[in-house]
Amino acid sequence: MNRHIRALDRAEDRAEVLAAQPVDVDPLLGAWVNYDIDAAGPHRLWISRRGARLVVSTPQLSDVDGSAFTAGVTETRAVGFLAYADGMLLAAYLNKRLLVVDSYTRGPADTFRRDHFYPL
Repeated sequence: MNRHIRALDRAEDRAEVLAAQPVDVDPLLGAWVNYDIDAAGPHRLWISRRGARLVVSTPQLSDVDGSAFTAGVTETRAVGFLAYADGMLLAAYLNKRLLVVDSYTRGPADTFRRDHFYPL
């Protein structure tokens, strides 16, 4: 076993990874509010589940499919997600009780911004 791989990224055997449960998106679900009331980005963010889909919405984006991620190969609780639509990539992760959202936008001026959201 490679000693440079984080313990959370190791599975004792391949069968353990293949038998993994679906990602539990519950920690991400709900309405989120931007801490920065003067932010140029979204002031609200909604994350919901529709069937097996994770759906992300903001006032600028509506019903964008997202992909949830866990902290390791044998974990099941979601700690973040990626969503992409209309030239914008959202990469988000939970940090204690905050949802940190990095947005990368392609356009006339490619931009990056980071916002912090708390649960409503």
